[in-house]
Amino acid sequence: MGKEITSLISMARKILDKKTFLKIKKVKDSREKEEVLRYSLKTKFISDLDKMKGHLQKLEKGKREVFFLKINMEKMELKLNYFFKTHYKKSFENILKLRKTIIDELKNA
Repeated sequence: MGKEITSLISMARKILDKKTFLKIKKVKDSREKEEVLRYSLKTKFISDLDKMKGHLQKLEKGKREVFFLKINMEKMELKLNYFFKTHYKKSFENILKLRKTIIDELKNA
């Protein structure tokens, strides 16, 4: 197993649900496994970002202050685009931290 696949597996373990992760681990071909891991990480992050944008729009309609949330969302989008091209573990950790702060701010708003 390549170094990149091992890295992708460790990233997927942190963010994907167990059922999806176990299905991915059953894939035998390493190239196909790598493709599936990349795709599943991408879809998970995009769906999370869409959900956060929906909550943000609800807060905007309620006349709440969402300036910093908007900035963090745009920052997360930029980091996600970079991550989808490179799949560096360091950028993954930064995205997880930023995701956590956005979720906390949404809960507190």
